[in-house]
Amino acid sequence: MMFSSSPSQSIGSGFASNEVMNMVRVGWAQGAVPYRRAKDESLIRIPVVKQWAELMMQFRSSGASPRAMYPVLDLGCGSGFPLAGYISNTLEERKYATAIYKGIDLSDEMIQLAREEYPAMAESFEVCEMLDYCKAQPTHSICGAIAVSSIYHLPRSQHVELFGQLFRILKRGAPLLFTVPHGSDEGCSEDFLGEGIKMYWSHFSPLWYEITLQELGYELLTKFKEDKAGWESTAWMATYMAGVLKVSNMIWVIFSRLALGLRGASVRRTGCSS
Repeated sequence: MMFSSSPSQSIGSGFASNEVMNMVRVGWAQGAVPYRRAKDESLIRIPVVKQWAELMMQFRSSGASPRAMYPVLDLGCGSGFPLAGYISNTLEERKYATAIYKGIDLSDEMIQLAREEYPAMAESFEVCEMLDYCKAQPTHSICGAIAVSSIYHLPRSQHVELFGQLFRILKRGAPLLFTVPHGSDEGCSEDFLGEGIKMYWSHFSPLWYEITLQELGYELLTKFKEDKAGWESTAWMATYMAGVLKVSNMIWVIFSRLALGLRGASVRRTGCSS
């Protein structure tokens, strides 16, 4: 539900980053309550989500110093439900006192809902933009990351940088799970959640993410297509493991940024009035 906040940055397809930021923030301010009302616990029953959690636990049991405290990062956490409780309960059951849940979201309204939903974890939720947050974290300081229904609200011209930053802050071997729709698109809808809310979307195809993350140094572990009625039928989930950064990975980042800056004809913008 977030993206990098430089007010003068152009993101392509005629959108300015401040325009997008306002659209996403206002959209989630209006949609926070109906979105939470529509959610259930089905997400944490999806096998790939369970596998991500198990990989995180295996990583913690064989990983870093037991005296160090490492966050499990939920990017675009929304109201926190159901992932915050699921992750925290799993960590507690496994007695991993050195790993803590951390949820961030651009929306003040969503973070307020999260703090009300999980009052004992209120300090675990923070209003912050995802890319800015990742940039501010120390290298190899995160023991797992998950981003469900959030990355595609970040301008796709910033996706390479986001995954590069995640690669930097994830401890080697730590798992990353994220979702994106099928297809490649950028634009906005005028009736998000069926509530007459304007919302921005920006994403590449799943194949683009497979190729790009591999070049960045990630290892693809599993992928899954969610099959539900409505737009969610396009959801694609993938679990990656952070590997070793090589010189060729940095060349790929530079090339990708240049390509994104020079694209244009390949981008399809959906209708969206200003």
